[in-house]
Amino acid sequence: MASVIKFLGDSDLMLRVQEDVGAVREAHAASGGSAPFQLTFEANGAPVFVNPAGVAYWFSVGTHEE
Repeated sequence: MASVIKFLGDSDLMLRVQEDVGAVREAHAASGGSAPFQLTFEANGAPVFVNPAGVAYWFSVGTHEE
């Protein structure tokens, strides 16, 4: 199931990716918290690079934000 990533400092900024929450967690952890990591934009399958320092949290599509 896809995931939504929310970013720090802007409550409206979200990114919906094809990866599930476990894959997002693994990519975030593998980045060491400093190097951008690659995920897949859900809408068109394009690669997106995420700065881990800007990530507030992520959740599975279909679940409620906490």
